[in-house]
Amino acid sequence: MTIKKPLALAIAMTNVAMASAWAQETETQEDWALEEVVVTATKRETNLMETPVAISAFTQEELDRQNIKNVRDLGNTIPNVDIAFEASQSAPVISMRGVRSTNTTEFGDPAVGLHFDGIYSSRPQSAMTMMFDSERIEAMRGPQGTLYGRNSTVGAINVISKRPNIDEFEGSFGLEAGRWNQQLLKGVINLPVTDTFALRASFVNETRDSYLTGYYDANQYDNRYINAESLGASVLTRRTNSSVMLRT
Repeated sequence: MTIKKPLALAIAMTNVAMASAWAQETETQEDWALEEVVVTATKRETNLMETPVAISAFTQEELDRQNIKNVRDLGNTIPNVDIAFEASQSAPVISMRGVRSTNTTEFGDPAVGLHFDGIYSSRPQSAMTMMFDSERIEAMRGPQGTLYGRNSTVGAINVISKRPNIDEFEGSFGLEAGRWNQQLLKGVINLPVTDTFALRASFVNETRDSYLTGYYDANQYDNRYINAESLGASVLTRRTNSSVMLRT
């Protein structure tokens, strides 16, 4: 009996320690749970993990962290995607899974469809538009003709702007400077007017001198010189659950 009692006590203490460790591990797993990402790749809101499409999604915070300013910069972040640049047409050539279309004129059909807030962009040059104040970027790999038309043979990229927030006021301002006299100015303001109506406006402007010295022809586009700007405004009303967005 004197041997069984310490043995039983040791087993009981071991069980208590294991239960405590299991509880702590469960709490840690709950704290580190994956954040739910909602996408609209199938023309309706679905969970990214449950969407039956090969898709990569990026938020504005992730784009800022990786210094992604336009669709061309996405080439290094999306699997099976390569984005080249055709200087003669000042247009990017998007390739997915080794398939692309090199005809960037108005007579060609791109292999990857480009959409801004669900609206198809017929000219590949629009991919060079600066992306700012975006809700997320969705890149879908594989044929998307059923939902996105014939110009999405191997995939589609959808840029979704951030909608106004009725619940709270929001504002931000940023300034960047770099080599070759680079200057970037950006700002966002979100203004809730009433309980059912809100306004949101954003802007970004970037300039940079050419990193080569020599003859410069003002009649020809110089890819080494940057003079870009983007303006955006949107209106949201909760009563009709609709929003109107304008971007230039």
